[in-house]
Amino acid sequence: MSSTEEDAVLLADVPEEENPVFGFDTYAKSIAGMLSGNIPTPFSIIIDGEWGSGKTTLVKRIKRSLVERSQEIKVIEFDAWKYEKIDIFTALLGLINEKFNKKTDSIQAFASITADVILRHGVGISLDDAKSHFKGLVSEIKGLEKLLSEMVDEKLVIFIDDLDRCSMENTISMLESIKLFLMVNNVVVVVAADMEKIESAWRLKYSKDEAGPAGTGYVEKLFQLKLAVPPKGSQDLKDYVRSMTPFDEDFASYLVDILPANPRKMKLAMNFVYFANLSSNKDRTMEEVRGWYNALMAWFAAKDGRHGFAAVIKNAPRNFVYMSYFCSGFGTYLEFQKAVDEISRKRNGQSINSLAKDVGLGVLPHESITESLLDMMVTCSRDPSIFRISRQYGLKIKGDMDRAADPASTAERKAVFDPACLLFEEAVNCT
Repeated sequence: MSSTEEDAVLLADVPEEENPVFGFDTYAKSIAGMLSGNIPTPFSIIIDGEWGSGKTTLVKRIKRSLVERSQEIKVIEFDAWKYEKIDIFTALLGLINEKFNKKTDSIQAFASITADVILRHGVGISLDDAKSHFKGLVSEIKGLEKLLSEMVDEKLVIFIDDLDRCSMENTISMLESIKLFLMVNNVVVVVAADMEKIESAWRLKYSKDEAGPAGTGYVEKLFQLKLAVPPKGSQDLKDYVRSMTPFDEDFASYLVDILPANPRKMKLAMNFVYFANLSSNKDRTMEEVRGWYNALMAWFAAKDGRHGFAAVIKNAPRNFVYMSYFCSGFGTYLEFQKAVDEISRKRNGQSINSLAKDVGLGVLPHESITESLLDMMVTCSRDPSIFRISRQYGLKIKGDMDRAADPASTAERKAVFDPACLLFEEAVNCT
């Protein structure tokens, strides 16, 4: 590893507008070309992507490309989460009013009616549904549609981002507002969100009988085109890591192998490294720096979203290192799962260490398999992601052992394994 501990830096969670990785530019230009062409209106599009996958970066690149293509198209970029504590739809209507330079006093009144309709109606998203429950407000609803139709006399593309960060109620209310009131001529709505979260919000808000297909059908009613954030290849992710940090190719590969393919997770991991270095505050050799970073990444990845498992590791950090060493001996998760299942079935009355040899786990340089270690291995055998993390970390330790002066020597292997355990214990204890 070419870096030192001082090389780690804090990384802000901001869109990577200028970073060329992930191939977003080509994709963004294609979408912008479609938006600037003869797209029918009204039209709605969703760009689906999980948290941290790069939706905001993609939206900003689409917007930039669209503005470069045509100065005649009006564009609004709307951060729903920013306005959540006031009234999301009122804020959006205000931006539309400003964009078209119209002095319409009716906006606030209509927005209040809209909020009342959306917050109180709970059986669907069509105007027919609204009519059956709010007969006295039908003329006002139609009035708002007419007002918007008259106001938006040129093509308008509205990008709505961060909607899936809003509360369940606000997420659904905003989507229903789009369906009821923004589907007018000249308007194209592009929503960047995690469809799974939207469907979950729908299931939570409405009856359990409508779970599953009903949630999916709800989203399909809202959007005429579903797109997705482009998948990220392994080399793209390595280049991304190296564009943010001074770490070498070997560590970048390890980080990509051990973490989810999610840019935001990778930033969180690097910020975790930065804090751990401040907390540890030790001078290390280059070899120790390598082992330290390997341990930090393994700990970060193993505990991420697994509070119960993290507590188990904290109680016995060395067990995780032992387990990682064992995992490195298996090519696939299914092979490891089969071996651990066999040990678990035969464990009563027999030596766990001898059983481990029988199924191909091998032995540690100087330790036997304890009951608590086997319990952790059973947990790992039930979760492919934990196995992947453990195996990648174990391969790093095994590689260091193989580079020892005499890899066959128990003393030499112990000389590598003991520092690895100490570094992982320190990583757990300082963070």
